[in-house]
Amino acid sequence: MIATTLTVTKDKVKGAEMRKAYEIPYSSHHEYFHCTSIEQLHAITTLCDYWIVDNKRFNNTFVYTKYFKINDYDASKDYFLDTQSFNTSAICLINGSMLNMSERLCDMTRFIHHGENTLVVMIPSDNHSENTLLALERMLIVERANDRISRFDVTTNYDEVTNYLHIKLRITDIEGAPMPSYTLVDTHGNPLISGMISLDDVNHIDYPLFTNTSLQDSHYRLFIDTDDETLVHTLNIAF
Repeated sequence: MIATTLTVTKDKVKGAEMRKAYEIPYSSHHEYFHCTSIEQLHAITTLCDYWIVDNKRFNNTFVYTKYFKINDYDASKDYFLDTQSFNTSAICLINGSMLNMSERLCDMTRFIHHGENTLVVMIPSDNHSENTLLALERMLIVERANDRISRFDVTTNYDEVTNYLHIKLRITDIEGAPMPSYTLVDTHGNPLISGMISLDDVNHIDYPLFTNTSLQDSHYRLFIDTDDETLVHTLNIAF
């Protein structure tokens, strides 16, 4: 008998708001537990600090320019611009090439290079506000591996009769040819159970909670690992 349904939420980076449009990639389990802010993550390049602004009065447009370098740029990786802080129409140019703004996570891989890059954001005056600069500074560049998990679904139930935690993991979208594995981890970072992940089938993960001496500490995390990155999903268990 399934007695209790778990509340399942997407994990978030400590020190940053929840990024709902995509999963935050970590370089390792160690990075997840020891980095205290999103700025410290290897896969993240922030765009805060100095922006150059030009108010072009003749075409009623505010033009913001930012010069930046990618942290440890790797031509074998893919790079995306997180624009979900924008609630207004804008045009973004990377090194003179226009980004497709139809997605909140814009693929900029083919437009950037090693060394200094230029980002130009053009905003019509009618859509400009005092919050525009804040939105610009909250933009991020996200590095993803070529072989990666793009999307997945997790459903979880706790059986109070058997004291088993039942997790169903389904990979719904990939890029390249990842070979993923999973690790169920408790709040203290202790690995509880691990195994390989099937890309074609629903993965069933069962763990006996009565073997864990800290039942009240109900924040378990499911780590999804590939060769180059780690995704984390938090399970909040209500007993």
